Amino acid sequence: MEEKQEEIKKEEPSILEQTNAALKKLEEQNALMAKNLSRAQEIAAELKLSGHASAGKPSQPTDEEKKDAAARKMLEGSGFEDELFPQK
Repeated sequence: MEEKQEEIKKEEPSILEQTNAALKKLEEQNALMAKNLSRAQEIAAELKLSGHASAGKPSQPTDEEKKDAAARKMLEGSGFEDELFPQK
């Protein structure tokens, strides 16, 4: 019976060995994340400085423009939309 317990103990890594293995994996992942974060920061800076970060994206309408568009849509077909809301 003692032989079986000794075999089981030999097969299972100790808690210290498991902890060391987990620590090693965690350190490897932290190094990888640091590398990825550094690269992401470089890319973001390059995009921002190149002037192409928001190129081709339509600008978002302001609240006033949204209200004007809604009012124009309500008056559409009445003939007054052009008088009240001339095109810019």
